[in-house]
Amino acid sequence: MFPSLRVSGRSIIAPTSRRFLSSSIVKFSAGKVSKQQSLNPDDVEALKSETTWGDAESSTPVDLNENMTKITNTMTKSTDPPIYIAPSLHRHFRMGDTYTPFDFSMNRFTMEQKAKNKKKLVDPFAKSGIDPKTLYLMPEILSKFLTSTGQILSRDVTGCSAENQKKLAMAIKYARSLGLLSSKHRHARYMPSRNM
Repeated sequence: MFPSLRVSGRSIIAPTSRRFLSSSIVKFSAGKVSKQQSLNPDDVEALKSETTWGDAESSTPVDLNENMTKITNTMTKSTDPPIYIAPSLHRHFRMGDTYTPFDFSMNRFTMEQKAKNKKKLVDPFAKSGIDPKTLYLMPEILSKFLTSTGQILSRDVTGCSAENQKKLAMAIKYARSLGLLSSKHRHARYMPSRNM
């Protein structure tokens, strides 16, 4: 609770502190007005409004249709045209579909674009009938499945099945352990060369 204040003459007394006021109390009397404080009739006339309530604009009859056309004309002239949104960004939902804010995000859009653009890759080892494990002695072929920094490419890039991707990774690791393939770059055949 707030401490209660008791006002007496010139001091405010609170339970926690005591402060003295330096100002004195002015007493107003309603009946007495000095000559200096009396109002000048010219000042009163200057304060009066020049228009009456009857002359105000709000009381005149107004055609609402005319006002609406003026408002729409000024809005169309002053505002910028609406922002163009590509049709590929439009979302179409059927009656009864539920959606979340994620459905309207750019992350969702990029996911859908990747799914559309992703071509169905064919497993090169299943197509040719070669077992990837037997390629550990052929570092030139294995280099096609490595990045320029020597990292193994993912299934999304190689198109291998899960089983063949594991076999390919094992073959690359065997070739590295035998010293046939570097862990830092591709085979020397795929290294950039300088022509002098």
